[in-house]
Amino acid sequence: GNYEGIGAKIMTHGDEVVLHFPFPGGPADAAGLRPGDQVLAVDGTPLDTEEVRARVIELVRGPANSSVRLLIQRNDAELEIEVPRGSVRRPCVKWPHMVDEADGIGYVYLTDFHPTAAEQLFDAIASLEQGGKLRGLILDLRGDGGGSLDQCLNIARAFIPSGIIATQQRRAGGGEVA
Repeated sequence: GNYEGIGAKIMTHGDEVVLHFPFPGGPADAAGLRPGDQVLAVDGTPLDTEEVRARVIELVRGPANSSVRLLIQRNDAELEIEVPRGSVRRPCVKWPHMVDEADGIGYVYLTDFHPTAAEQLFDAIASLEQGGKLRGLILDLRGDGGGSLDQCLNIARAFIPSGIIATQQRRAGGGEVA
């Protein structure tokens, strides 16, 4: 869940390279990059061929305490933005929001169980509870890539306070309970 770079989801769509979103609190967010910014060049290298576009993540990532210059198009303007690279914690909790304010139903999408998944999920739930109206939660695990069993158990234990959460059966027959 941690790497060094600018902290942004960047995707290629045909001939365009688009910043989908900066990770909250990351270098790209602090530099003012916005969802929908089209990346035209990285450190002066135009993204004008399929081969270069395929390497855009490699061009943008780099060691902490270095920086990268991005030429972006935002609306009708071209902007050059220097983004410092740093240590980035990839969020595994996305889109926490209330889907039904009247009934107090919240929604959180959990992408995987990396080492800070439980902390991120509990923080998202706490932010949804701030309004005092959270009565139910949709925890979306579709497409979850798995990860740390300990994180999975911590999260499950928050919703199922007692009883067996998971069992592991060894081929030789002895079982372990978690």
